[in-house]
Amino acid sequence: MDDLEGTQVIGWDAAAGTIRSWMFDSDGGFGEGTWSKKGDKWVVKFSQVLPDGRKASATNIYTLAGNDTFTWKSVGRKVGDEFLPNIDEVKMVRKPAGDVVKGASKSADKPRKPKAKK
Repeated sequence: MDDLEGTQVIGWDAAAGTIRSWMFDSDGGFGEGTWSKKGDKWVVKFSQVLPDGRKASATNIYTLAGNDTFTWKSVGRKVGDEFLPNIDEVKMVRKPAGDVVKGASKSADKPRKPKAKK
């Protein structure tokens, strides 16, 4: 399986009076979503164009589960005229910035042994 990277931008759309998002992935796909709040959930109606030109859509649901935790699931997924299985809920936990930096620097802090010359 190839790695896929992406960027999502979330912002206020003053003309529509709602929160919107835009997504761009490393394979050339892109999409947009319209956000609405329903109780403790954010519901995102998302549509996208896949790298091969096919259209896809889904409803993504983000649920706050604490100050540093939320869950995400994707339902009603469709590519072209074909429905896909839902993606089960995934729990995400924010790590403090110091923890991420500490973990990243562990390998960089280790001195390297010079290679023996032949």
